[in-house]
Amino acid sequence: MNIVVTGSSGFIGNNLVAFLNLNHHVIGLDRLEGNNTKIQIDCKSKNLKDTLNWEKIDLVIDCAAKTDLDGKTINDYNDNYVIIDRLIQICNNHQIKLIAFSSMLVNELPLNDVIDFNFYNPSTIYGQSKVLYEKKLKSKSKSYILVRPTSIWGPGFKEPYKNFFEYVIDGKFFVSDKSIVKTYCYIENLIQQILVLVKDYEKYKFSHQYFIDGNYNIFDWAKLIKLKSGKTKRKIILVPKPFFYFVCLIGDYIRIFIKKFPLNTFRFKNLNTNNIIDIKYSLFSKQNKIFSTPEGVVKTLIHLNKINKC
Repeated sequence: MNIVVTGSSGFIGNNLVAFLNLNHHVIGLDRLEGNNTKIQIDCKSKNLKDTLNWEKIDLVIDCAAKTDLDGKTINDYNDNYVIIDRLIQICNNHQIKLIAFSSMLVNELPLNDVIDFNFYNPSTIYGQSKVLYEKKLKSKSKSYILVRPTSIWGPGFKEPYKNFFEYVIDGKFFVSDKSIVKTYCYIENLIQQILVLVKDYEKYKFSHQYFIDGNYNIFDWAKLIKLKSGKTKRKIILVPKPFFYFVCLIGDYIRIFIKKFPLNTFRFKNLNTNNIIDIKYSLFSKQNKIFSTPEGVVKTLIHLNKINKC
């Protein structure tokens, strides 16, 4: 199968191209250089339709996105709704199948097990841009599968989950609630779900999926990371919630001057709120999880050790 992956220099896109290349011919598109990017192009460009021979393409997987939460206006995230417009037009004209990556942030967290793919309640501008993305897809595309990744982690990841691993390893991670649980997905388990969608596209056509592999107790996950890293001398710190909130409140003001300051009230809410999505919204409700969490942690630690030595 001939497959185009946009956003091929990003975390998900880069991993996805590497896996799909084992059994398919894959062309990675991204405006940034990358090991798995074959053509450098801004996919918002009107020239996208002339970049390659689309008649020979069977499937497009759109992973291109601006995903940070720093934007001030919806236009700061125009990657997220202009690119999909270009791809929908190309795919419709050439009868190409389309798998489109949206985000769980089209709704305010926590989702609390209630998933309605026609309901939108974003709390961030990034989330608003992905609402536009989904609406364009549903109203214009002749053939699509819409997927919403949860928080994805694993080798090649960036902030904030790379920071989480590093803080835990360095003994700098602390919690104020040991019971917090969140739904996540390890990158290789996401890839396995994509492979199912690629293989059985017609079965899932016009469907909506979440990428989930399980629910993670954050405190227990951090203990596992410390155990597998061998850095077990320093225990994970448990701080009183009122003190943690006070520090985060101060962080709101510090971030006016130091944008990368790690603590603020947004982060406090995130770290102290359960976000659990029922596994029935995942393809893994119908099959076994391929990679266990300990396996994923070990592979991620190996990756971090390699990049830290470079």
